[in-house]
Amino acid sequence: MATALVNGLGGSAGFGEGVLNRNDDGSIDREGQYDAFYAWLRNPEAYKPGNLMWKHGMTDGMWARTEMTDEERLQIAPSLELRGGASVDHIGGIAEDRVEGTELDVDGITNLSGFGELSLRPLPWLVANAGARGVYGSSFGGVGLWKAGLAVFPWPSGELNVRHTRNYRQPTIRERNLPFPVANPNLRPELSDVTEIGFSQRLSFVALKLTGFRSASQDLIRTFGVFPSAEVVNVARAEIWGLEGSAEVQAGPTRTTLNSLVMDVGRFTRQNPSQIYGLVFELELGRFRSELTGQLLRELYDRDDRRDRIGDVLLTSLALRYAFRHPSLDVALLLRNLLDVDQEVLLGYPLPGINGLISLTARM
Repeated sequence: MATALVNGLGGSAGFGEGVLNRNDDGSIDREGQYDAFYAWLRNPEAYKPGNLMWKHGMTDGMWARTEMTDEERLQIAPSLELRGGASVDHIGGIAEDRVEGTELDVDGITNLSGFGELSLRPLPWLVANAGARGVYGSSFGGVGLWKAGLAVFPWPSGELNVRHTRNYRQPTIRERNLPFPVANPNLRPELSDVTEIGFSQRLSFVALKLTGFRSASQDLIRTFGVFPSAEVVNVARAEIWGLEGSAEVQAGPTRTTLNSLVMDVGRFTRQNPSQIYGLVFELELGRFRSELTGQLLRELYDRDDRRDRIGDVLLTSLALRYAFRHPSLDVALLLRNLLDVDQEVLLGYPLPGINGLISLTARM
């Protein structure tokens, strides 16, 4: 079945989106007020005939991304699965010098990649997987990435896991061209290695999760200063250790989740608070769903190098959603007081008090 998704005016942000990113790029996403156009940015159009996925979306108000991916799965044996595929994407955009009234030259970015992943379950209580990806880009050449993981299920509904991934992030068109004239067209790609050790346990109505992690980055892309005079540069090396946990309780139509994150963010603290504590309460009755979110952020700094500390921030967000579902069409109406939690707290851009959004999902 082919599925087309058109979320023309939809947008949402989960707990800690961006803030919890262990390789947060620290970039400034936009300038000025929110509008309906930004709500569209994070919800691209998509089309999926079989195993082929095509996506197109606009981001930051200045560039568009088109991506096509083909993925195949092969069940070699009952306990062994091979997955592989290839993808191509192109990012192009425009940038304008509004002082001079001229357009700046922007080089588009085209990436080709191939990937493979092997999953093995030799015993009912043991799962292992390993994968590799090769990426070649028109701007930065080629790079090899990999990941490996092991999960053990020693008792019913319990899991112990360990995994390691090597991640790669190219500088965005915005980081290389904006804010004019202090952008950095000479930015290098960022490489990071993330190691995680985790535990989870699910009972009849309670789910617990605890994860310890270490993130080590080379050429970390960071923004220093305040827009529009901010400077974006590569940091040679950065290391973050942390502990993340959650507890979820499901009772009838309600679900309550407690989240916590404590990490040693070192010198680069602009968009990485050392402590985050969150509470999410959800209620779902038929087509109606409400969500109340609270977050406490501690040890925030307005500048890097532990200068100009900001007081602890307590933020609450309320979202109300009504959905109409049909075999071929879903329509959802959403009201919320904050469009994007991390932007409100960390970047200081003014947000409207109430957001009215609509999303549309069509299946063909």
